[in-house]
Amino acid sequence: MKWRSGDELLIEKYIKIQILWPKKEQITENILNNNSIVAKLVYEDFSMLFTGDIEEIAEKQILSEYKNNIQNLKSTILKIAHHRF
Repeated sequence: MKWRSGDELLIEKYIKIQILWPKKEQITENILNNNSIVAKLVYEDFSMLFTGDIEEIAEKQILSEYKNNIQNLKSTILKIAHHRF
């Protein structure tokens, strides 16, 4: 199965993983990094956002995609992509 934005995996009653990225229409620049999975682990009031291997171009598209629903990106812990350093 190819995970896409909008998919959700229920681990247990209170634990789920939400797939926020990639979209079906993929970024063609550095395709492997910029289309890697961005996922949010949610457990009750705690959440972790994992940004995979995305680069700035994908970050900007994700921010644009969720600008009207920014709550989906908010999390307790953010694991940033190593490309930011």
